[in-house]
Amino acid sequence: MDRIPASDLRPEHLEQVTAGDPLELTEGGRVVGGVVSAEDLERLRDLAAEDAELGRRAQESMADYRENGGRPWADVKRDLGLQTMVDAGEGHPPYRVELTRAAEKDLGNLNRPEQRRVGVAIDGLEHDPRSAGAKALQGLPFLGSASATFASSTPCWTVRHPPEPNSVRLVLGLHDNCNCL
Repeated sequence: MDRIPASDLRPEHLEQVTAGDPLELTEGGRVVGGVVSAEDLERLRDLAAEDAELGRRAQESMADYRENGGRPWADVKRDLGLQTMVDAGEGHPPYRVELTRAAEKDLGNLNRPEQRRVGVAIDGLEHDPRSAGAKALQGLPFLGSASATFASSTPCWTVRHPPEPNSVRLVLGLHDNCNCL
């Protein structure tokens, strides 16, 4: 990706962009914008819409969690017959994972190979949610408190597993004060 001063942008740069090579525009040495192809712009719009939908569903799930609580991951895993998966680390995991009813339903609706793949990702989150490539969910940085033990606002994170487009995307609230998500 080339970086040029915004004042140097010329029509011939559009050929480069339409060929799939975006440009970063700078002003005073810092990036202030970019130029991308129409295809890339559409992809960015789709990702923003996906983030908004995930945010809406996360808010609904957290409201349900506040009202009804969650189920421990170990119980969900056992009920789905996924208990034979190998744990991602040694000993007791440092983070406790609970699933909302909506998350448990979504997991139950996946085919068996997808359930296993998501299960492996959740097992990994129990040991270190940040090492899994978690990123703050854009447009919804915080969720309301899930219970009295949680902070008044909870960062909302998203994790892709595997970390590539068209992969399963997990949305989680990460509560460091009680080591749970």
